Amino acid sequence: MKKKRTNPMKIPATQADVDRALERGVRDGVRSASAIFLTVLCDKFSGGDYVADVWAEINKLSEEVMEHRVSLKDLERVLEDEYGIVC
Repeated sequence: MKKKRTNPMKIPATQADVDRALERGVRDGVRSASAIFLTVLCDKFSGGDYVADVWAEINKLSEEVMEHRVSLKDLERVLEDEYGIVC
């Protein structure tokens, strides 16, 4: 007699599974937004000379955000206060 297969959609997720999925989603979102930003920087503003340095700094800052050493609200506030950029 064959054993009945369990539908993977019915297997409960642990909190660790949810946390990993959230972290993966945030990381993928940052990478996508960074790729768009850097492409525009290179194509429209001749940023090719220093784009590798910008990429490294974006990764460093995104890690700090994920480790809760820097908040996105703080970054948005600095952009608005110092540069007039409203996120």
